Amino acid sequence: MKKKHILTKILLCFLMAVLFIPSTSQTANAAVNKKQPTKATLTSAKATSYNKVSLKWKKSKNITSYAVYYKASNSKKWVKIANVSSKKTGYTHKSSKKYPLKQGKTYQYRIRGYNKKAKGNKKWGKYSSTKKVKIPKKAIAKPTEAPKPTAKPTEAPKPIVTPNPTAIPKPTAAPKPTVTPIPKPTAIPKPTAIPQPTKPAQPAKPIATPTPKPTAIPKLLKHQSRQLLHSRQRLRSQRLHRSQRLHLDRQQLRLRQLHQNRLRFQALH
Repeated sequence: MKKKHILTKILLCFLMAVLFIPSTSQTANAAVNKKQPTKATLTSAKATSYNKVSLKWKKSKNITSYAVYYKASNSKKWVKIANVSSKKTGYTHKSSKKYPLKQGKTYQYRIRGYNKKAKGNKKWGKYSSTKKVKIPKKAIAKPTEAPKPTAKPTEAPKPIVTPNPTAIPKPTAAPKPTVTPIPKPTAIPKPTAIPQPTKPAQPAKPIATPTPKPTAIPKLLKHQSRQLLHSRQRLRSQRLHRSQRLHLDRQQLRLRQLHQNRLRFQALH
């Protein structure tokens, strides 16, 4: 019996706790909803790029969301750009068609807290102080320079110029033999005594100079002259072949024209 009595007491306590907790939470929410939201505090506003602005603020009390506003410095109308949850303490504004950000212009930002759960009209908090932000211009990327070639390109080989054949030297004329004059015989002196007659001196034979042989043509010149002859023969044969082909083509054209004329004549008659 004692155990049953203890169990019943525990169950009653549990039921009382369950019934009491939601009522306390509802009263707390009701208390929060009745209170006026505190003033929002915008701590910073910075342009992170040419089309983005980052906002940061301190957490406010008695609110459910934040409303974010912006405008151009030369404009009077504030534009609401976002509703942010009360759990967050920051927002990034990206440029769009509806809420644009132009490069080089200055914009102003502010926020305001409000309470969705309030009965009747929303209970708005006071606006935060405004922060000015100048949007930077988009950096123009410089074109990357083309890398300079490390190695020089190989030059095209120059065509080999065939050397002109050197003129064949003419053989030198054989020199004429020099004629040595025949000395006259000396007069016979009158002998005082009977002298024996002296023999007349024989004339000296002319020395024949050897005729110089013609200089031999170098082998390289002969080879070059042969190559020239072969090339000339090839050119002549090519010209003949071309002239023959042209002659045949002309004959074939004439035959075709005659055949066409005959066909036309037959078709007419």
